[in-house]
Amino acid sequence: ISLGDEKFSSSLWDESEMAYQQAKKLKPGEQYPTQQIEKISQKREEEKALKQNYAQMVTKADAAYDSKNYPEALSAYQQALNYKPGAEHPAARVQEISNLLFEQEQLANKDYNEAIENADQLFAAKDYNSAVKFYENASALKPIEKYPKDKILAIRGILQDRSRNQMEAYNKIIMNADRLYQDKVLDQAIDAYLEAALANPDESYPMDMVRKIRQYLDDHAMVDLISTPTAIDADSEKKFNFNAIEMRLRKNNYISINARNTGETDPKVYVNYGKGNQKNGGIVLKSITSNENGDFLVRVSIQDRWYREDNNWISIYAEGGSIEISRMKIAQGD
Repeated sequence: ISLGDEKFSSSLWDESEMAYQQAKKLKPGEQYPTQQIEKISQKREEEKALKQNYAQMVTKADAAYDSKNYPEALSAYQQALNYKPGAEHPAARVQEISNLLFEQEQLANKDYNEAIENADQLFAAKDYNSAVKFYENASALKPIEKYPKDKILAIRGILQDRSRNQMEAYNKIIMNADRLYQDKVLDQAIDAYLEAALANPDESYPMDMVRKIRQYLDDHAMVDLISTPTAIDADSEKKFNFNAIEMRLRKNNYISINARNTGETDPKVYVNYGKGNQKNGGIVLKSITSNENGDFLVRVSIQDRWYREDNNWISIYAEGGSIEISRMKIAQGD
């Protein structure tokens, strides 16, 4: 019995069982040896189960490790050590993965802090669309952090308010543009539609109306003054003659110009008109700033002397810069 208990406490089941069996032969009526032999059987079953669980957990951990799912692998290796404390393979992997995850965490902290810093700077500059991308990156790096999520929600609210205000401003501009179009003030209508297009670039209606007006003026052109590219040097003037328009057709006239800036400075462009050697009036054109061709519209019929005088020439004077005119026509509005 003493020998059996000694070997039992050392988990030497075969030697312990042999001693208890000998004791049982010496005193068959004693229950203690039988009870201990039953306990040894239970211990063997428990050890068998532990070995199976250990093997299964190591297999699971190795698979997760090979697929670089390190958090899952770490948890599985730690559970394997519960079944077999001190086992070399899982213990080594636990240390390796812990070091790796620590390095990843440090790198994630660095990337997270950089993303938050960039996002906060963009947020302060009111570049909300760019800021939200950095906040989303930061949130992906640290999903449990509340700060980037709160900033994303704040930006969405700001953008919704901005969109609402943008639509209100757009609708106001469109109402004015439509009124000008209905009143046949086509130059101002174009300006208003262009402003509406800037206020809401996603809407196609403003530019459709601009194209409609310009097409209408092209279709109702009465005089073709320039049809091939014509250069006008800085601080110089070119005159273009035409037959005087009948008075009945002068009521709602526009000069349609397609031009571009060809110099390094933005010129001040004057559109003058007259009869013979007499200048009867003029209008300052909007600044021609782009080196790409753009369309410009001048409503000359608002000037009394255009309507009352038999004007037969129009001149273009470019002050302070050079331009090139590709097309210039006199058209009749509705």
